[in-house]
Amino acid sequence: MIEVYADGASRGNPGKAAAGFSVYKNGRKVYEDSRFVGIATNNQAEYMAMLFATEKAKEFDNEVMFHSDSELLIKQLNGTYRIKNRRLKEIFLKIKDNERSFLRVEYRNLPRENERIKSVDKGLNVLLDEITKKEDW
Repeated sequence: MIEVYADGASRGNPGKAAAGFSVYKNGRKVYEDSRFVGIATNNQAEYMAMLFATEKAKEFDNEVMFHSDSELLIKQLNGTYRIKNRRLKEIFLKIKDNERSFLRVEYRNLPRENERIKSVDKGLNVLLDEITKKEDW
């Protein structure tokens, strides 16, 4: 089983946003990705991070545990909370469609202080800083 740590960030909410994730196999990071996703809310960025993660994780294993510091995201993916926002619902359905690629899928909420979540968040902030610097030229 692999473990995936996903996070999203938005500066402004909505504002410039990024989404990223890291994949760990046997306790070792084997892949990471961070992407600018345009103008989005923090929740949309969190959802995009999980969407990207579910798309990539199938390349590594058919059993996966996804982690996020977004309680809303995890509770909605686990069916505890309803999804009211139309945009989040669209992304949710894509994530659920990606689940079919896996034999076993779990979603777990972690505190933002978790070292692996912090590492993803750091990458998102570096990316957002670079984008902001380019626009200031």
